[in-house]
Amino acid sequence: MADLAAWPSMHGSEVTWDGAAIAARPVEGFRLFRVKFAGESEEGAKALGLPDCGHATPSALAIGPGDWLLIHPEADADAAAARVTTAGGYAIEVSDALIVLDLKDATQVLSRLTGLGIACFEPGRTARTRLAGIAVVLAGLDMGGVRMIFDRSYARHMRRYLDLAA
Repeated sequence: MADLAAWPSMHGSEVTWDGAAIAARPVEGFRLFRVKFAGESEEGAKALGLPDCGHATPSALAIGPGDWLLIHPEADADAAAARVTTAGGYAIEVSDALIVLDLKDATQVLSRLTGLGIACFEPGRTARTRLAGIAVVLAGLDMGGVRMIFDRSYARHMRRYLDLAA
């Protein structure tokens, strides 16, 4: 999933900013699906246990009203997409279009760079915003980590931005 050639020197590297270290690790072995349901019906989403807007579970992020990103291990991904279809939704694979990074100790830095409050980075919360002019989805992880998802074509730009912010 992670194209390390498009994310130069990222593997195992750390970006420091304002005395804090941000370790960024590409997430691999997962497939991503953008999920929507026809019309205004979200009964299928509730039946699947998808989170409400602004919230996340380990395998689903609500990124807008009636809009989710599913993140499933490759072995379970086809079955997850089939469950969405059975529930009346659409699951479109976007794995090749997006890059997923898990950032460690990044809440303070991201709060400053995005203008979002620290509460937006609590575990189980998601936010869509812009960072360096790039649309990103941020999701709070346990232990102060943040999952950042953005368009793969901006990987080099994002890396330069984080390096400059350091």
